[in-house]
Amino acid sequence: MAESRPRVATARARLLLVRHGQTDWNRDGRYQGRSDTALTTFGREQALALGERLAGSGARTLISSPLQRARETALPIGHQLGLDLAIDERLCELSYGDWEGFTQAEVKARWPEALRRWKRQPDAYPPAGGEALPIAAERIRHCLDDLAASLPSPVIVVTHSGVIRIARLLADNTELAAFRHISVGNSDLFALDWPPRIP
Repeated sequence: MAESRPRVATARARLLLVRHGQTDWNRDGRYQGRSDTALTTFGREQALALGERLAGSGARTLISSPLQRARETALPIGHQLGLDLAIDERLCELSYGDWEGFTQAEVKARWPEALRRWKRQPDAYPPAGGEALPIAAERIRHCLDDLAASLPSPVIVVTHSGVIRIARLLADNTELAAFRHISVGNSDLFALDWPPRIP
């Protein structure tokens, strides 16, 4: 009988996931997705406050989505912490396809059945022209694997609501069907250790 070997623990990195500050579309309740919106004055104030909040984090690297609202949030953080900003395309928000620019009430009026399906099973019914959650989850998983393996920890990751929701589900080994159960506000900060523990 083969002798059992002790399981070797995998080193885990600390990722500090930050959602960008407020935009006009956030304030109006519009789906943003890949639409490249800018921060409001209040959103820029949120970014400055994030820099102060993260000053004692010990973060050694800063990386952001390329979308303007994320970069505008990341730059003041980098300035306050003395960190250069790197960009990773894989941190872009999910695409919401035909829904981008519309409020939920407007989506309900135009595509009522599609919205019902999305609310019940977001992992199975993406918006028309949008990104399916399982596909988004693969790009996000690969991105976080690379960040955790190649960058000094802790890593500040400035990104979007959908990306953070999926990252938290992956970290907790939770089904993507729970996507809409997670709330992520503007300038919210979540710490998670990556890679996830094997259940």
